Formats: sequence, structure tokens, C-alpha cells
Amino acid sequence: MTRLLSLAQSNQVLCVLILISVIYILREILLKQSMQKQYIYYFLLFPGVIIHELSHVVGCILTGARIKDIQLFSKTGGFVVHEKPFLPYIGNFIISLLPLLAGAAISYFILKSQFFGFDLREINGQKIVYFYLLITILLTMFPSYQDIKNAGTVYFLLILTILIYGQKINLNPIFDNLVSSGLICVAILLIANLLVISLNSIKWK
Repeated sequence: MTRLLSLAQSNQVLCVLILISVIYILREILLKQSMQKQYIYYFLLFPGVIIHELSHVVGCILTGARIKDIQLFSKTGGFVVHEKPFLPYIGNFIISLLPLLAGAAISYFILKSQFFGFDLREINGQKIVYFYLLITILLTMFPSYQDIKNAGTVYFLLILTILIYGQKINLNPIFDNLVSSGLICVAILLIANLLVISLNSIKWK
């Protein structure tokens, strides 16, 4: 275990990227499992989709992109239709990335809240609400295919930059918080997957 922690500390960027990848994979598995029963799917996504789309709205306001239509939730999810932002390329990237930043920030504050406390021996109504909010945010915070398509060039350049200069990034001030928060998110998604799998196995008469 000590050797594993030492390896993670010496490869901080890689460690964080692996954690994000694991969270993303667990998210995809949970989405696929929840689709087997539509009411579970809508229940899990509802608050997260609203946060996701409102983040896009904020991004449009910040970049000067006139909003043409907003749908916070429908059978196919939500969407925000907007015109081109004043800032070429970077404007679409900001609009695309804001749901991820907002979701990460909200998740961080929930995880660090004195009222949350990841202790399954002390479950109460408030913790259940926080648990639910974390799941719905984790399911919807990542950019959609359309989000990435809108700012594909900037995403490509960002990934290329991280690959080239990633070793020079110093995450020491926030590394422990990132790892502990990421591991808690992984645990939450695993528990949520087990719950959804259990619900899918129940045959209502």
C-alpha cells in the first residue's frame, strides 16, 4: 500500500487522470444499468441535467452567445441552443466545460461538508439527499458528445498539452484532496451501481 501511495504521489497527473477515467467508466455502467427501467433513469438524472444545462446558460452569458432555446429536461435529456459566442473557439470551450467545473465544485463542497461524512453507520435523511445529489451530478457533469464536438479543437489541444507537459504540473497543494474526493466518488458510484442492479432484478407484480 505504501509503495502504491508513493507511486501515485510521484505520478500525480497520471493518478488524477486514472481516477477521472474510473469515475467516467462507472458512470457509463450506471447509466446503462439505469436505462433498463426508465423511472430509475429519469430519477437519477433530473437534478444533474438541470445543473448541467444551467451551467451552459452561464457559459453563454459569459461568452456573449445569444441563447435561442432552452430545454432543462425531456425524454432525451436537456439542451441549450445558442448562437456563436463572441470569442471564437475558446467561447465554445468555456460553454462546453462549465458543467464539468460546476459539477466538480458542487461535488467537492458536498464531500467536504461537515454534514455529509462518508460513514454508512450513520445514515440520515440529509446524508441520503447528499448521496443522491452526488450521484446525479457525477452522472451528468461530463461534457456530452455535442459539447465536445462544439469545441473539439480546443479539447484536442488541451489533451495534447497535458500529455506533453503533464509531468511538470505540480498538484501538491490539492493532490490529497483530489485523490480522497475521487476515491469517495468511486465508492459512491459502486454503491449506486449495486443499488440499481438490485432494483433491476426486482420483478414488480
